[in-house]
Amino acid sequence: MATKKSKRVEVISPKIKCLGEIVTFEQILSIVCGKKFQNEFKDHEIKLISTKLPNCTVGIVMTGQNKDLPPKRNNQTGKFSQLDLDINKEKLSFGNIFLYDSRINAFFYELNVNGCYLNKLAEKIQEYWNNHYDDKIELSFISVSRKGEYQRLMRMKYYKEFYVELTNPTEILQDYKDNTSSLFSMAKSYISKGMKNNSDVFVLKFATFGKRVNKLGLSYKAILELAKSFGCLLIGEQRKNVKKLQVKGYFTDPNEPQTLQPINLVSDIFNVHIKLTTQTLHSNLQEMERKEEIEKLYLKHLPELNYIFDRDNNESR
Repeated sequence: MATKKSKRVEVISPKIKCLGEIVTFEQILSIVCGKKFQNEFKDHEIKLISTKLPNCTVGIVMTGQNKDLPPKRNNQTGKFSQLDLDINKEKLSFGNIFLYDSRINAFFYELNVNGCYLNKLAEKIQEYWNNHYDDKIELSFISVSRKGEYQRLMRMKYYKEFYVELTNPTEILQDYKDNTSSLFSMAKSYISKGMKNNSDVFVLKFATFGKRVNKLGLSYKAILELAKSFGCLLIGEQRKNVKKLQVKGYFTDPNEPQTLQPINLVSDIFNVHIKLTTQTLHSNLQEMERKEEIEKLYLKHLPELNYIFDRDNNESR
């Protein structure tokens, strides 16, 4: 029996801020298909793959690398040597399969440490679009609230505490150094200030002494902006460095508990995987296998996503 390797998949929603005419993520994908984006020593190309699923776009981000390549090692002699690669004609290749449902604005994206990170994908698509079209956009990805914790956060009437704990803040800043998203700018600013102390752990806490002392609580607008901004780190490879993202407060809704309630935003996201056949040496990017796996994963979680879509729509009315 062939061995299978588990690959994590993000379930997120594209968020597009249009500074001109309205453009959809589906339209953007069709336009950037076949375009190449340079990223330091890697290049990325988006390829769309035919699918029979209604409302869905399936594709793969193909990453090529022919610089800064690791050496190979002889198991018997221990000697290192260069890879047998003609860098003028060849490159190492990696893939990130994706599926987008335009009806519910759900984007499934395979994480591959050697491929294209989500923040880089958003950055490069936005850069290409804004360089070629007059109607500028700002593209970002936000996590899908699985248990509705963010929606509960918005319904709170008194915020007592905001707390975030990150490890390896230097790595986070390095990964997001070119990120220009206004959504992440607040978190980036706080982390940058905290790094002046050369810390390995970043902790940010705002709190009141309680309702008796502070009648108004923490600022509603500020807490939501902080939650959204640091929530950007829950998407992609840096999720591993978010140890805690929590808000404590009170509800006035009689259907909610009336005691101090914690809202844990880290546990509110999807943690799903596809499985791919492992091989000693690959001769392709397993496009069809990846496509079948991402479609199966999507269909498995579609009922839950439909529920989330209906829930969020009803609460926004």
